[in-house]
Amino acid sequence: MVADIGTALLRAGGVLHQRAGAWLLAARRAGGRLGPLTVVAYRGYGSTTAVGVKGRVLERSGLQPSTDHDSVWHNLANSLRRFTAAPIPDVEVVARLAGATATARTDPEGYFRFDLTPPAPLPATGWHEVDIELRAPATGQVARSRARVLVPPATAELVVISDLDDTVLHSGVTNLLLAARLVFLHNARTRSPFPGVSAFYSALHAGRDGQRANPVFYVSSSPWNLYDLLSDFLRLNGILEGPLLLRAWGLDADARPTGGHLGHKLSHIRAILTTYPTLGAVLIGDSGQHDPEVYARVVEEFPGRVRAVYIRDVTSPLRDSEVAAIDAQVRAAGVPFLAVADTSAAARHARTAGLIAGEAIPAIDRDRARDAQGPLAGARRAGRRLLDPRSSG
Repeated sequence: MVADIGTALLRAGGVLHQRAGAWLLAARRAGGRLGPLTVVAYRGYGSTTAVGVKGRVLERSGLQPSTDHDSVWHNLANSLRRFTAAPIPDVEVVARLAGATATARTDPEGYFRFDLTPPAPLPATGWHEVDIELRAPATGQVARSRARVLVPPATAELVVISDLDDTVLHSGVTNLLLAARLVFLHNARTRSPFPGVSAFYSALHAGRDGQRANPVFYVSSSPWNLYDLLSDFLRLNGILEGPLLLRAWGLDADARPTGGHLGHKLSHIRAILTTYPTLGAVLIGDSGQHDPEVYARVVEEFPGRVRAVYIRDVTSPLRDSEVAAIDAQVRAAGVPFLAVADTSAAARHARTAGLIAGEAIPAIDRDRARDAQGPLAGARRAGRRLLDPRSSG
């Protein structure tokens, strides 16, 4: 309930920000005060015959690189830059990949999307690069970027689809004040991963015999404004990279009132499973933001595809009873459903289910013990008082 209220407030703020931003952008353009533009390219995915990639055009915000010793004021300033960078609507963007070229125009929030079909099949070798160019003759500016798109190899047997907040990193989404403090007063270096996640996801990627290269996708209701922070967090914590499928909190198609948390996640998961019809799926989430309800729908809509559902328990006994009812529903469909307190429990089930290799377990246990020390110890030694996200339970 708290998470739903928080999401609604943030979405309302996104709508207000978009309307105010459009007015301010028009004023800046009229006065010739528009700053340098930048193309933010998000990781995409696809098959050997077609790939999709999304991005956004913004006025450069002056976002500063984070360090272990940034003050809360520095983090707050960076957070505000993420949410106040002016989107640039109705400009032309061009994408090129392996002989394929496509053109798109940005929507009112500056977003663009390409669906590219190369003239010859792409090698199924993992990541490919898409060159993206902004053409904005009205401003006299040209900007370039490069997106990476994932084409899983033929050895893959599964897609791993994971939430982020309170599944991979401590976010406190069931506590609105805590969630806001973590988003605005911390950075990618001071946020805490759940212990053992890095090694567990690497083991799922490697698969039953260590040779599968199963793709990992992160489907989250966090806003695209946090893309750089979340991407940096995964990299800094050694957590397997994969496409991050986030959400727009404005007026574009990703944020229509009919969507909601369930609709947003379902649409992305449906697209992933449709793109890879021969692959099974492992779904990982938490009990705080309706992931169990979303995954139960996926089990129903894609019979025989889901190999396991792992839910991190981060909520109260009242919510636990609701999750238990969903557990029974999913198990009745023949799919293992585990509500777990820690990563090790999920990993041990994955080993017995043939999803990861047995030799991965010691590495996951070591990773879990290391992560349990947390990233905030250095900050505390420096005498800086920071909120410890692990205090949320």
